[in-house]
Amino acid sequence: MQTVLEAFCRNVSKTGSASGDAIRPEFGEDREKGLETVAWHRMQRKRVQRTPYGIIEPLTKYHLILLPRKANLSDIVTLKNDALQAEVRQDFKLAKQLWLRVLAASPADSDGIAGIERLARVSATPTVPAPEIEPPPGQRTATPATPAKPTAPTFGFEVVTIAAIEKSLLGLGKPQVRLNRRPGRAEYRTEDLGQGVMLELVSIPGGTFQMGSPDGEGVDDERPQHAVTVKPFWMGKYAVTQAQWKIVAGWPKVKQDLNSDPSYFKGANRPVEQVSWDDAVEFCARLSQKMGHEYRLVM
Repeated sequence: MQTVLEAFCRNVSKTGSASGDAIRPEFGEDREKGLETVAWHRMQRKRVQRTPYGIIEPLTKYHLILLPRKANLSDIVTLKNDALQAEVRQDFKLAKQLWLRVLAASPADSDGIAGIERLARVSATPTVPAPEIEPPPGQRTATPATPAKPTAPTFGFEVVTIAAIEKSLLGLGKPQVRLNRRPGRAEYRTEDLGQGVMLELVSIPGGTFQMGSPDGEGVDDERPQHAVTVKPFWMGKYAVTQAQWKIVAGWPKVKQDLNSDPSYFKGANRPVEQVSWDDAVEFCARLSQKMGHEYRLVM
């Protein structure tokens, strides 16, 4: 801008006409004002604070864009929670945008990869509209009292089992363990604890297994071996974090008070520690009272 303005002023000042001489002072003043304006804008540009955030369109969404090199763990966790909430609301377009940002900041993030896989399956599932049947004249249409339960979202994981333990030749060296790996999937859901803090739960299917030791193995109190059947239940996907503990500790007391910040190793997304069995029971009791279904410790 400065170069063009200076060239323009020089061209005017070089004209030998009376009209050129008459207007030369006016262009000189404009030139000085123009140069001052350019200098002011350059100074303002230098003052703009660079941050790793920016607002995306439309503005009503109020979601932040993370630059991969500037993102930290807290930013990524926030994006994950927003993505999960978008999936729960079935806002799959927004969920896809958020999961892509998680992967941009952390390319190997397993939750981000699983989120994109879930959305791909949702988009690949064809939606077949139900045929419309005209009722006979004068007959009322019936509306089902209970709507169909929507399918819960799922996530992927890897199941690793021991196939065999092979001893080395002549008993020398360490035994070799052969593993079997297979992909698995499980349903999950999230509980909104408030203030942007979510509690992720995984569906554990019911089944029957043999408890105890067979004859000739173990100790006496492990026999007789018998079948035990466990009903399906939901279990926390991760250890309870300090952020989750702090939220629940602020809820109304059931039997005893809770310290909202008991942990020695501080961090909102780190597991809570320095709590007793009774504290954990109180935590579950408050969750049960608030959420309307039973929570308890895993036995």
